[in-house]
Amino acid sequence: VGLSPIAVGEVPRRVAAKCALVKIRAESINIIAPCQLGLGVSLGTEAAIQSCRHVVASPLPNELMIKIDL
Repeated sequence: VGLSPIAVGEVPRRVAAKCALVKIRAESINIIAPCQLGLGVSLGTEAAIQSCRHVVASPLPNELMIKIDL
């Protein structure tokens, strides 16, 4: 009756993103490695969780935690 899957548009975008990442992965890791935990970082999620727990448990007066997800 004219129904289509909701995620159809997502598949081509993800394939294109993976193809692009293959070309720029090594350079990207070198540029953003000190500031991020998602690309090329083993156990990055666990490190982020532990860092957040530490900040919440003992915050410093001028400390700020920001989460950005693109």
